[in-house]
Parts: sequence; structure tokens; C-alpha cells
Amino acid sequence: MSHKRSDDIATLKGDWGTPWKLYRHLDKEFHFDADAAANCKNAKHPVFFSKSMDSLSFNWKDMIEFKPSPQKRHPSFWLNPDYAKGVIDKFVAKARIETRESGSIVASLLPVSSDTAWWNDYVMADDGHVAVEIRFIKGRVKYIGYTKDGEEVTQGPTFPSCIVIFSQEHGRYWNQVNTPLMPIIGETIVLKELK
Repeated sequence: MSHKRSDDIATLKGDWGTPWKLYRHLDKEFHFDADAAANCKNAKHPVFFSKSMDSLSFNWKDMIEFKPSPQKRHPSFWLNPDYAKGVIDKFVAKARIETRESGSIVASLLPVSSDTAWWNDYVMADDGHVAVEIRFIKGRVKYIGYTKDGEEVTQGPTFPSCIVIFSQEHGRYWNQVNTPLMPIIGETIVLKELK
């Protein structure tokens, strides 16, 4: 997540964290197994992949302890990547790969960027294996950062945000001949209503 810099802000441009209310709202549904792009300050799950681990270079499913159950056959990952050009596209491509190759569900907090190549190549793409749901967010997401003194601060971006879910798991994403419906526009998330 990128923001304008202020002299008293210590959080780096790509390290602003997801608001807890938004994460918890989605965690109730997906029961995340790891945070796929985080650090010790902004991680939303006890298991997280940091920049030094380079989560683009390994299979996420192989890095967690996951036991399938009748309620959950595949792991699920939370993803709020760095939005910098040349970085976000790699993470969104990786989310699609994780879903296609291991069946993982990846829920991603992303800017609504229908004019970009990464949005059209990875969010709107139809490869016949990965279903995509887009849930628009009503209101501006207030990302979490820190001052140099360690005080938590929040800041909203100048662009709208959405949740993009990559999945093979949910039956409603597929038609009768087992082809994904591309994309599904899901229920809007209203930030003021989150608890």
C-alpha cells in the first residue's frame, strides 16, 4: 500500500497494514492460514511471509501446516501486497498461480485498477481454472502505519479499494459444465458496518 510521506511517519510506502475490522470480517468466512505479504508490524495472521522470505519464489501451501477437513479442503491466504508498480502485478499473478496449482483460496486487498495491465491480465483473465470474485468496498480503507515514535496512525488512499478472491473452492463460481464464471461481482463491503 503506497501513501504520501510525512516527516513523522516511519512506515515505508509498501508496508501499510490492513485494518483489523476488514481482515476479521473476511477471516470469519475464509479462516486464513497465513498472511502472504507482511512483516512483524503489519501481519494479520501469526503465520506470515516477509519480504526477506520472498513469497513469490515458493509454493505457499508448502510453507504452512495444513490439514484438510470436510469443511475446508484447501488452505486460504490473506494478501495485501505492496502496490508499487512492478510489485503488485507479480503478487496478483502469484495469487492466481497458487489457486490454479494448489487449489488455495487467496483473498486480496487491492486498488480498483481496471485501466492497468495487471488488473486485466490477472483479475479479469479467464484461463478456465481459476474463478474470481470482486467485492467492492464502500468507503475508503484506512490503512495502518506508525510514526517514528511508534504511535499507530491510519491513512486512506486517493483510490477505491476492493477485495479480489481467487478460488476453485466455492461452487457458485462455476457453471454447469465446470467452467468458471468470470468474474463474479460479490456483495459490497460497507466499511461503516464492520464490527
